[in-house]
Amino acid sequence: MLKKINDCIFRVIGVFAAACLFAIVVLVSAQVFSRYVFGFSIKWTSELTVYALTWMVFMGCSMGYRKGAIIGLTMVVDRLPKKVNNILAIIVTLVLKFFFVVTFISNLTTVQNAAGRLSSIMHINLAFVAVAWNVASAIMFLFSIERLIDQVKALIYPDNGGNGLSEEVSA
Repeated sequence: MLKKINDCIFRVIGVFAAACLFAIVVLVSAQVFSRYVFGFSIKWTSELTVYALTWMVFMGCSMGYRKGAIIGLTMVVDRLPKKVNNILAIIVTLVLKFFFVVTFISNLTTVQNAAGRLSSIMHINLAFVAVAWNVASAIMFLFSIERLIDQVKALIYPDNGGNGLSEEVSA
């Protein structure tokens, strides 16, 4: 059940991140075209591009976390016995869960402070931008539950050939 929910969330944020990238390309292209062809600048495109980029990066991070595609230094860990490696993977996942919770709570102050402010050009509530990390950390926390379950299964049932990570998610 959790895997199906996470698969659905993964697909939705994939579409959202792709839409953000498309918007960025269109906005920057429009800005360049208007500046060099018509000689004027569309001021709001740069502001909206930054907001779309912020959301795209955080959603992309959560997708990378789900797929196990976040960069890591594994030179030492890969040389350890499989059981020790599985135990360390569980510890890392637990530390990340703690990180997601702490940063989510810490960022609430930023979101509250931003809620009373509007952007200078488009007059968008800045809480919209500040809450991007909260959404991403909540998604990664949910993904980490699935990862932790898989890692514990790999530790308990090592003969299944699991490496402690979920199967690759097909987009």
